[in-house]
Amino acid sequence: MTLDFGLWTLEPKLQGLSSGPTIQHPVSSIQHPKSGIQHPESSPPAPAPARLTSLDAFRGATIAAMVLVNNPGSWDAIYGPLEHAPWHGWTFTDLVFPFFLWIVGVAIPLSVGRRIEQGQSSKELFFHAARRALILFGLGFFLNLFSWFVDGSLFHKGFGPWLQDIATHVRIPGVLQRIAICYFVTTIIFLRGSRRSAGFQPPASPISNRQTVRKPTASEISDVSQAG
Repeated sequence: MTLDFGLWTLEPKLQGLSSGPTIQHPVSSIQHPKSGIQHPESSPPAPAPARLTSLDAFRGATIAAMVLVNNPGSWDAIYGPLEHAPWHGWTFTDLVFPFFLWIVGVAIPLSVGRRIEQGQSSKELFFHAARRALILFGLGFFLNLFSWFVDGSLFHKGFGPWLQDIATHVRIPGVLQRIAICYFVTTIIFLRGSRRSAGFQPPASPISNRQTVRKPTASEISDVSQAG
């Protein structure tokens, strides 16, 4: 007797005096050695994309530096390197934003190159870059607007004056907005240059191309010493 439950089929199986049900999956199954129950074989997980460890470490250090310079302790007595230079010169704080731009520039050939290897067209790559840039720009602009929503000025001034105050005083450019613009423009330059280059090969991850260096054996060392 066979009981059909759609994708699963339950079929009794006689083993001596006892019978154990056998569950068969239409694709693949693994049978338990004792009970005779066959469980569906799970497909192997997709390999995670390789990451550049040095870039991740540098990104984490840059984020830690950003948190440090944004929270230096008492704003009445700040350690000099944790402040921006007034105009001439530079401090440690002035390097945080360029570090983020450098990280974005290094990551573009790795991420876009992997998508080119997957067969994505120029149109798909363009819209992907535009979408990420718009999201990043919108997040930065929202952070600039956030203070007007929590300071209570809407209830004190009314909607009209409150909206006029935002329109005349809100700061449109910001750190995230500038990063978004640089990311989008650099991605377009990379796509145009890579498509025009003859025989362009997308940059492979250095993690996947590591070569194992074999240590020479004792016989090989002796042969080299005798030849010398």
